[in-house]
This record gives sequence, C-alpha cells and structure tokens, in this order.
Amino acid sequence: MGKPSSRNEGRSKLFRQLVVDTSPLLGGFHAEVFFPFLARFGVLSKRPRRWWDELLDGLIDDHESKQKPMAAASDPKDKDEDFIHVLLSVRQEYGLTREHIKAILLDVFSGGIDTAASVLEYTVVELMQRPRVRRKLQAEVRSVVPKGQEIVSEADLNLNGMAYLRAVIKESLRLRPVTPLLAPHFSMASCSVDGFVVPAGVRVLVNVWAIGRNARYWGEDAEEFVPERFLDGGNARRASASRGTTSSSCPSAPGAGSAPG
Repeated sequence: MGKPSSRNEGRSKLFRQLVVDTSPLLGGFHAEVFFPFLARFGVLSKRPRRWWDELLDGLIDDHESKQKPMAAASDPKDKDEDFIHVLLSVRQEYGLTREHIKAILLDVFSGGIDTAASVLEYTVVELMQRPRVRRKLQAEVRSVVPKGQEIVSEADLNLNGMAYLRAVIKESLRLRPVTPLLAPHFSMASCSVDGFVVPAGVRVLVNVWAIGRNARYWGEDAEEFVPERFLDGGNARRASASRGTTSSSCPSAPGAGSAPG
C-alpha cells in the first residue's frame, strides 16, 4: 500500500476489512451471476463495491501524482516503480481506462490473498503426514541452499534444478486445489468434450477437484499424495501433465486464462 504513513495505515485497515467482507461474496451463491438482469436491483451488497472504488481510486491518484517526477528521474535507482506504475505507463498503448486498471488491480488483490497461503498450508499438512516425502524434500533443499544461510531467496533455490520440490508443489495443487471450481469460462464456439456437446455462448464451470482425482488419468492411487508421479519416472500421461501439455492437471486454469502465479 506504499511507504508507512497514517494514510497508508488507514488504507491497510480498509483493505483487511474488504478482504473479510469480499471473501464470502466470492465463495457464495449469488442469483445475479446466473440471472444478470438482477444486477440492476443491487442484489449484492454495494458497500464493498463502494469501498473498493474508494481504495483503488486513492492508490491510482497517488501513483499518478508521482508519475511525472519519476519519469524525470535520470537515475533508474530513483524510480521506485510497482505494478500500478506499470499499468499507468502502458495505459495509452493498450487503451486502458481507469475502470480497466481498477478491475485488473481487484483481480490481483482478490486472486493473491489466500491462494498462495492455502497451497503452502495444504503442502505442509501433507508433508507432516508423510515423513518419507518430507525427508526426501528436506535433503534436496539442503543440498542446494548454502549451509548456515538463514534467508533463502528464489535464486538460491534454483528451482530448475529442484525437481522434487516442483513435484511436491504440483502434487499439492493436484490433490488440494485452492478452489474446487475454476473461474467461470465463456464458450466462444460450440465444441464436444467427452461426448458432451457444449454450445457456444454459455458459462462453463470446470471441476478441477474432480479432474485432479480422476483415476482415469492418475491411476488407482489418485487419492494419494505421491509427488513421484510428476518426475520423469512417472506415468507418461502424468509426466506430460506436469509440463502443462494436457488438461489433466490445471489447478489455475490452462491457456490464456491461466493464473499468473
């Protein structure tokens, strides 16, 4: 929310309250999602919507006021840029309005609140229940991280060389997806999926929880936490899924709609 100040402290407090108020709205059933004409009657609470506008407008105004001094700075070190600065810098190029920028920021805030924390929590729970997997992962991490180093960065982990760590995270996402249903998709054209015809112009909900536990793709141990399935020695279908070449593993939605995280 910016550098420490009384105003930013107020925004942080408002942000935390909005998270509490908005989370039930995102996870609950709302008639206007299925009957859009009800939106004009304000079925959903307008208070979180108004507060989000107030918070995001304030952040954008602050960044716009700082944009010109930053642009004039000759030393790159003086340019303290963040995601909002990036959006403002490309708004002319991509035709972004203030409403577009607020929508993008809302997606980033809502999508990054609980997802990473939930994945880590589920992963730790699985590791606590499986000492063999935990010891194997610990051995790999300790072989890469310099001895005695207290703070570990992503560069230190050298993720490309830590195959088992990647496999553990993928298996956690498969067995314990952050949400059972992916964000709604809209079918652009009619298609057939496993014999079911999906007409064009309909809202599609993908049950990623069921896909991740389907024995047809993952074998008889689909309900078990087995990171080895994502290593090179795993089943060919599973290995291709770990590289993102099939739809049998899509915890964050495949294709252009995939979550950036």
